[in-house]
Amino acid sequence: MDILLVASALDSLSQRVHAELSDRGHRVDAVPASHGADAALAAVRAARPDLVVAPMLRTALPEEVWREHTCLVVHPGPPGDRGRSSPDRAITEGATRWGVTVLRAEAGMDAGDVWAAESFPVPEVGRSDLYRGEAADAASAAVLPAVRRYADGSSKPRPQSDPGTAKAAARRADEERRPLAKYRRAQLARMHAVFFDPHAPYHALRSAFVRKLPHGSVRPLATGGVR
Repeated sequence: MDILLVASALDSLSQRVHAELSDRGHRVDAVPASHGADAALAAVRAARPDLVVAPMLRTALPEEVWREHTCLVVHPGPPGDRGRSSPDRAITEGATRWGVTVLRAEAGMDAGDVWAAESFPVPEVGRSDLYRGEAADAASAAVLPAVRRYADGSSKPRPQSDPGTAKAAARRADEERRPLAKYRRAQLARMHAVFFDPHAPYHALRSAFVRKLPHGSVRPLATGGVR
């Protein structure tokens, strides 16, 4: 199948998708979306691909592109999630699992039918490491079956559920793995131990700083705290 990749940047994910699709016998070309909508539209019309795949987009595809061709967009969020900075939300919300969705481009941002989706664990790493690691693995694992399903017509895409429903399901799954009330109690107990125990390292270091004690002379404080 002739596949055209349209990406805002030919980053590691885009290169990986290109390589894996090529390894499976597809004829793959790529065009940067960063050159503007007109350039992207001209490239698609010149290539006349069987399928357009967008592994990484910062802006929406031109309407003429997704109306004239089937376009599969890789969204770095679970089904129902929409908008930019999805990996950032996974980290800031403390999600233990996140996902990647391959969906068809349409007028609504990230609102198209789902061709494939993969979930992945969220380790305690930064956004870049998460994107290049677990998210990239999940994206590759989702793109391949999505392309295969489109090529052989073995299945139809499924409509997305309401975003609020999907997020509620994710919250319930997180609650089962790490009950929020129990987590809060544990964190409050830890904070109480750190900030109110006179023998805690925090208070010893604070006392050393205030008293201008030499480095290495810090000792646990006597009961009664700092004076």
